[in-house]
Amino acid sequence: MLTKIYLDHSATSPLLPEVQQAMEPYWAQEFGNPSSPHGRGASAAGILRRCRQLCARLLQDTTAQIIFTGGGTEANNLALQGFARNQAQPGHAITTAVEHASVQETMAYLATIGWRVTVLPVDSHGRMDPRGLKAALAPDTRLVSIMWVNNELGTVNPIPEIAQIIQQYNTTERLKIQLHVDAVQAVGRVPMALQELSVDMLTLSGHKVGGPKGVGMLYLRQGLTLTPLLFGGGQEAGLRPGTENMPGIVGFAKALQLAVQRQPQAAAELQALREQLWRKLQQISDIVRITPTDGAPHILHVCIPGVKGEVMAQALEAQGVSAATGSACSTRLSRSPVLDAIGLPADLADGALRFSFGPGLSQNDVAAAAGIIVRTAAEIRAAYAGKE
Repeated sequence: MLTKIYLDHSATSPLLPEVQQAMEPYWAQEFGNPSSPHGRGASAAGILRRCRQLCARLLQDTTAQIIFTGGGTEANNLALQGFARNQAQPGHAITTAVEHASVQETMAYLATIGWRVTVLPVDSHGRMDPRGLKAALAPDTRLVSIMWVNNELGTVNPIPEIAQIIQQYNTTERLKIQLHVDAVQAVGRVPMALQELSVDMLTLSGHKVGGPKGVGMLYLRQGLTLTPLLFGGGQEAGLRPGTENMPGIVGFAKALQLAVQRQPQAAAELQALREQLWRKLQQISDIVRITPTDGAPHILHVCIPGVKGEVMAQALEAQGVSAATGSACSTRLSRSPVLDAIGLPADLADGALRFSFGPGLSQNDVAAAAGIIVRTAAEIRAAYAGKE
């Protein structure tokens, strides 16, 4: 029987047993609509309120507004478009060249409605330089959106330093700059204490941390006002109309709780697995590591010259190892925009592979996967050589 080793947790993670258990009553027993006036509705409304309060406490900002969404992509759109539409006139927005597509494409849309958008370059690991941000700030800058952890490379951006730069700038200007952070890949992997940071908006996604798919969250600093993207109801403070997904929200809150509580230990364990795999993969000649050593502990991005990533991923899947060539949101593209942004040569980009780790993986799993990866790379190179 083929052993299955899943190394694509950045795309999605399996539902944790504790999360499944927490969700179970809300499918058929506690099925009330939080907007209903009767007892079942009141019970659901109480659960919804407690989930919101729990998420705020976990992010260490009990004054924050928590808006539940259909996922990280919707939360990013609501943050950026909702803020832009709430302004009296277009302004200047800043982002980076390696953001998630839901940020990149939203920024491109803002440019079509009059916003001036600056896209900051990144280094060869995908990290932006805070000095570049400081130089790009202008009197009409209103919005900055920078991801905490890159979903393809695992690179960690210096969000505390970025927040400090914006905070210092805001003390000298009449109109304030709002900082939005896509933290989908950061939660549970890096420490996140928002009370210590001047972050105005932050987005999360449930299924990246053992929660259900189809549910995410937007954190809003107290006092920040957005314009809704949809209309038809007053749910989620009027910003996300429609009956709330109660099982999903309960599951999201539980998954976030587990991710935050387990973060220090989980990060150490994931980093150990990442470095174990990297040590084994160095048996492949000319292999290049893109993920920096100080990157997020759950991602290892490598390039194998002479071996196409798509071919390698398919060959590994046939042997029970699930890996990716990049972001799940960009696998239909001929080439990852993130790899272009870091200036990766075509021969290396063609051989890109992303391995990502999560709960349930053991050292034995990683050792077995490493052996399969090394052997498969050698076989594919030999096959290519035979055709020349």
